Amino acid sequence: CSLETLSTLKFAQRAKFIRNN
Repeated sequence: CSLETLSTLKFAQRAKFIRNN
């Protein structure tokens, strides 16, 4: 897993979490 992919995944997860709250 590349660092870029990991960062993008983290960002997407964070955005989803913020949207849910």
